[in-house]
Amino acid sequence: MKAAIYKEIGKIEIEEVSNPVLTDDEVLLRVEVVGICGTDIKTYKRGHPLFRPPCILGHEVVGTVVKVNTVADNELLGRKFAIPPYLGCGECEFCKKGFSELCRNKIWINGAFVEYLVVPTGLIRRTMAEVDMEINDAIATLTEPLACVIHGIERIKPREQERILVIGAGPMGILASILLRNRNNQVFLSEINENRLALAQTMKFETINVNMVSLTDFSSKMGKFDHIIVANDSTDAVIEAFNCVKPGGKIELFGGMSRSSRLSIDPYYIHYDEIDLIGSFGFSDQDFRNAFQELKIHQNMYVKLITGEFNLNEIEKAFQAAANPSNLKIVVRIS
Repeated sequence: MKAAIYKEIGKIEIEEVSNPVLTDDEVLLRVEVVGICGTDIKTYKRGHPLFRPPCILGHEVVGTVVKVNTVADNELLGRKFAIPPYLGCGECEFCKKGFSELCRNKIWINGAFVEYLVVPTGLIRRTMAEVDMEINDAIATLTEPLACVIHGIERIKPREQERILVIGAGPMGILASILLRNRNNQVFLSEINENRLALAQTMKFETINVNMVSLTDFSSKMGKFDHIIVANDSTDAVIEAFNCVKPGGKIELFGGMSRSSRLSIDPYYIHYDEIDLIGSFGFSDQDFRNAFQELKIHQNMYVKLITGEFNLNEIEKAFQAAANPSNLKIVVRIS
């Protein structure tokens, strides 16, 4: 079968690889479409310690079950699903509390830029995100990133009509902004990239062009924010957020930062203004289910995030497009 092999930084090639072999409690997917995520882009542009070449990238996957190993799984044959990229062990203290995103023994899938992919049956059965006629399969690839967004917003628990600043109008920042607006929050979206600002404006968001005005100056003139989501990897943005958040507010580190990142924060504000600095990573099974339902109900609101579609043979072009900050989500059509 064909697979896109990450050969080295900045290079992905199509090669023939062996067909996967099923073992117990697994199913075989015919991969339909895969989204290129931020981690894929970072790996392609500058490498990643967890994904060393040669390897196969991709985990935002929609696929059709074409082979099973047990009679009990026959009911899954021919059905198309959005697949979460990991499965909690189900036995640790975090899984038992419903926090599978914190499980230290996750079963991960990866390597979805292939024609066929083996996944644990549990990944399907725990979420049952079936892609039917009610939802476009390219939109369904947004389930995993939207699940991460839902998880992050649940960590904040904003009240209706609260003013929320989202720093960074990339795919995750746009997803967060759409969801927050759907939940009746006042959303402000800041960004440095002119193309992303323009796209956010076509989606009727209040935008802040930080090339023109600093967030500190904006909030001093227009009012501070109840909560702030930092949806990029800028430590400077986190530090500036303390100038822009109301007492009692939350600042969330949503964008993934490198292990070497460091913050210099005045604890005065955390103590006397009762500001919470929180993190958010991954999602639970319930977050994934909720994300899929959100996309089914409001997919017309999310369709603008898909700014390009390529086929598997165009994988290099797809990654080049995804690495261009003028784009948001690029998907690769496999079948």
